[in-house]
Amino acid sequence: MDTHVGVSPGALRTQLRQREEWLPAFQQSCETSAPSPTQKAILAADETFFGEMLILILMDLSSGYLLLETPQNNRSFDTWFAQAAPRLEARGIPVGHAIRDRAKALIKLAVVGFGCASGADTFHEQ
Repeated sequence: MDTHVGVSPGALRTQLRQREEWLPAFQQSCETSAPSPTQKAILAADETFFGEMLILILMDLSSGYLLLETPQNNRSFDTWFAQAAPRLEARGIPVGHAIRDRAKALIKLAVVGFGCASGADTFHEQ
């Protein structure tokens, strides 16, 4: 045989841990080398669940970059704003429009928190 055909579970765990350790440095490198935004961002905000775990997701739609992916205990406006505002401020990202489902906290996040227009997504309507 001249190709690799398998890897032990222990080796896979080691590789996974190593990549998880590298991720914060890689993220920092990407974010510091990224150009400053020249126009207002269009963001998508939503929640997802893994079993009982609630995760807040905030994505820049033009690039697909996840600005925020954080486990939280609730999805209130205060929680959303406390997590999203520092990330956007640190990156210098002004928000021009926020796409979201019909959750009241996300509508308030767009209009009050980001001070921008709020639009409904289409995939929740299907």
